Amino acid sequence: MSILKLSFEIKEKGDKKILKLYTWNDGKYYGEQELEKVTEKNLMKMRLSGKVSIVYKKNSELYGTSFDNPKLLLSPLEGGSICARCKHCYALPDSEGGCERARVHTIAFYRRNQWSSREEIITASDRIEKFKFVKKGYETFNVRNNYEFLIIQKCQKFEADN
Repeated sequence: MSILKLSFEIKEKGDKKILKLYTWNDGKYYGEQELEKVTEKNLMKMRLSGKVSIVYKKNSELYGTSFDNPKLLLSPLEGGSICARCKHCYALPDSEGGCERARVHTIAFYRRNQWSSREEIITASDRIEKFKFVKKGYETFNVRNNYEFLIIQKCQKFEADN
C-alpha cells in the first residue's frame, strides 16, 4: 500500500461538520466524511487506537473521525494556527503574559524522550481538548512520521502581536 496524501478542510452544514478531502498533488476532490460528536473519553480511545484521526473543536464540543489507512497523510488545505500571530505565544506563566499552549510539549517530544507507555505519552502531551480557551480548531494525530497538526483558529486569549 502506497502513501495516500490528502489535503482537507472542515465545512459546517447546519449542525453537521463535514471533512472534505482533496488530492495533494492536483487538488482534485477526493471525498468527504461527516465528523461525529465525540466525548473526551471517546477521543482518548481514538488516540490510543493508533489509527490516523482528526478532531475538530468548536466551543466546548468535539467532533472526530478515524481512517483505516495507516499510510494516510493529512494536510490542512489553507491557513495555519493563529498562535504564531499572538502576543501571548510564549512559554511564560499566564500571569506574565504567556500561554499554556506554548508551555505544553507535543507527542513527538515525548516519543523522542522515550517515555514508557503510549497512554502516558498521550496523557502528558499537547491535545486540543486540554485547552479550554481554544474556541475553534482541529488536530490530526497518529499520522506517520509525526506529520501531525494542531491548528487553533479561534482563541479567547488571542491578541495580535504587532
